[in-house]
Amino acid sequence: AMGAMTFEPVAPEGQESDVHIPLEQLAADVKQVLRGNGGEFLQALLLVGG
Repeated sequence: AMGAMTFEPVAPEGQESDVHIPLEQLAADVKQVLRGNGGEFLQALLLVGG
């Protein structure tokens, strides 16, 4: 690959996160973010490496 950008995941490849967010909850939280709310959700998502 060409270029200077690299990516290293927060967790080793194949390792599951200890935090499980139900898909329905994830969808509802994303809708809140799109409406301009949901700062807490974004912070939580960053903490789990999402």
